[in-house]
Amino acid sequence: MARSASFSARSRPFLRASRTDGFEIITAPTTHPAARVAGLAIRLRAEIMAGLAVVAGWLLLTTWMPWGAALALVAVVIAVLAAVPALRRCVSRRAMATMTRHRLRQVLVERRCLNFSRAAPLFLWSHPTEVGETVWLLLRAGISPSEVEGEVEWIASGCFARDARVTPTRRMTALVKVDVIRRDPLACELIASELDDWTATTGEAPPRGTGSFRRRRPTGTGRALGTEPVRRSPLRARRSTSTTTSRWSSTTPSGRRRTGPRCRTVAGTGRTMSEPTRLRALLRDWVTAVRTPAVCNEAPAPSVLSIWDPIHLGVDEYGRAVRVTLAYRNALLAGEPGAGKSVGLNCIVGHAALATDCGLWLFDGKLVELGLWRTCAERFVGPDLDDAIDALGALQGEMDRRYELLDTERRRKITPDDAVHGIEPVVVVLDEVAYYSATVGTKTQREAFSVGVRDLVARGRAAGIIVVAATQRPSSDIIPTSLRDLFGYRWAFRCTTDSSSDIVLGAGWATRGHTAADIAPEDKGVGLLLAEGGEPRRIKSAYLSDEQVYALADHATGLRARDAA
Repeated sequence: MARSASFSARSRPFLRASRTDGFEIITAPTTHPAARVAGLAIRLRAEIMAGLAVVAGWLLLTTWMPWGAALALVAVVIAVLAAVPALRRCVSRRAMATMTRHRLRQVLVERRCLNFSRAAPLFLWSHPTEVGETVWLLLRAGISPSEVEGEVEWIASGCFARDARVTPTRRMTALVKVDVIRRDPLACELIASELDDWTATTGEAPPRGTGSFRRRRPTGTGRALGTEPVRRSPLRARRSTSTTTSRWSSTTPSGRRRTGPRCRTVAGTGRTMSEPTRLRALLRDWVTAVRTPAVCNEAPAPSVLSIWDPIHLGVDEYGRAVRVTLAYRNALLAGEPGAGKSVGLNCIVGHAALATDCGLWLFDGKLVELGLWRTCAERFVGPDLDDAIDALGALQGEMDRRYELLDTERRRKITPDDAVHGIEPVVVVLDEVAYYSATVGTKTQREAFSVGVRDLVARGRAAGIIVVAATQRPSSDIIPTSLRDLFGYRWAFRCTTDSSSDIVLGAGWATRGHTAADIAPEDKGVGLLLAEGGEPRRIKSAYLSDEQVYALADHATGLRARDAA
């Protein structure tokens, strides 16, 4: 066999090769017939097991009952599988996952994504996901993950999908995950916020299993400021005494009260599945476990939120709920007008407002965006630059006082144990930063504001000062580059250009394929979040209407008043 010498090394999948002028002579190794049969059996393992199960089941039925009765029973089983939507979806999605595995192998073979021994990657297993299917590959020696990543367009086309993603695992580069995406969970109109489950009438946490990830507050190992070492914070002990209920109650549209076992909402969909009987409960739990990612329900739900808990921001493009921990972090949100910054900001402010173990300071240049939360804020600053500078000075004074206490106690940062002694985190939210830093006031006032914000972002993390800033385009004249680089979390909503996206996320992300300029104008609330994962991921923020914001603000005001009393 002869092949052009201009082909890349990846395109020459054979063992031996010798070059001549303009051609490459290659020799393919021979494969034992038994090895070919074994390889074919491994690839068709799902079909073979299903066939053997059908044959074995039919033989058992014909042994125990007449032929006609066995045929009738088989017809009933097929009718049940076709009639029950959950079973029908489960079987069809499992069959689609198997077909995707075969199609993916065919695409890689046709694209010559092989090693020099003409061996394709090993296809370990495949399973359905919320947005399509996932196939796990083990690359043989001589195949790199970049070769598979270069075939994503052909993978999506060959698997009849809208997109495909190739992700090597961090611990072992040879283990590669291929996500075949058929549906876009971000295309729906609205994403329900988990904060809406916190009703203002009861003040209790939503029932377990509603898709929200609850975890125990960190067990602080440090010492409370100005006190002797404590084993456990009484405040956290009081909040962790709530027990998990095994039943739920709701009101029907007609006003009748109903009760039953716990209900479960699929993460990121807002869809509640009731379980009135034990048999249906077991069936739906099994189907949900197959269709959705696992949800942690081990820790009891707290009666109130905490700033140390993960904050629900929305869902990602794989249909999974997105949560980040804001403690010891700062966040920057930016995007063009109407892209959804205020919607994403409400998710953070709402969580901080319902968390009674933190202070809330709001700066709003427009007065009406964060003004909905002013009743539960310790201090609200409107379009008054002098008032904003005075508030920043007060925060700097509190930060210096805390660092003096930390130095006295020979500690480096505050912990949840300090809440019982009045030392709690402070969440500082600044909306329309450009108004304060580049629009109103004199140059001296604007510089004083920028210096105050930079000081809080640079030194406030260990003292519990959490800064969340939002603006349209954080260029150097609005947020200095030295300040912009200090934000640990960056959330870029739609931008007009790649350079604007890089200003938010950081230089170089657009050239690597992560740019907010690719977000469609009609995709409100969709953005790129750069958080713990180290790589931006496309998410859609959860939505809170003005009525929900007012209800949550009133509820948070009552919680804070009750906690202060």
